[in-house]
Amino acid sequence: MCFGQDSGVEKSINGVQIRGYLGQRELFGFSAFNESRLSRSLTLRVEIGIDARRFKPDSIINVDEFDLLFTPSVLFEPRWYFSLNQRNAKGKSTTGNSGSFLSLRTYYRPSVFSLPASDLKSYVDQASLIPSLGLKRSITKNLYFESDIGFGYRYRFVDDREVSGYNGEAILIVNVSFTYSF
Repeated sequence: MCFGQDSGVEKSINGVQIRGYLGQRELFGFSAFNESRLSRSLTLRVEIGIDARRFKPDSIINVDEFDLLFTPSVLFEPRWYFSLNQRNAKGKSTTGNSGSFLSLRTYYRPSVFSLPASDLKSYVDQASLIPSLGLKRSITKNLYFESDIGFGYRYRFVDDREVSGYNGEAILIVNVSFTYSF
């Protein structure tokens, strides 16, 4: 969508993304995504990627020491773009769904593999559900800036492995990302 055109969301957007996580265990991530239109203002975003995380293996005694762990992640995120009509009316670009949105992030981080592999025995599957408020803006024709903030819940699926700690926790997310659409 460009200036002065219909302000509904795009039919389908594919691309890659690099994301920085602020103030969380996750530090940054790389992913491939598809964002598909469900209605005029609603999309479903699906991402598959790798996240870099600060991780404290059970073998580390000093609380201030963390390892860097790379794990896979899957995201399902319905997004409601509520500002496309207003942006269009003001003559602002809505290209690539540039606008403000509300979303419900549903993350799953399986423990199928990790790098380094030696830390996998202490890592367990995790899922999170996080309502968030975000914005997406076009920098160039195919490059976009996104940022969002949300508060939700993360759950660790502790199984028969001897893993100490919590099963669930409330979390605050602040994400900043750059996406390239094809």
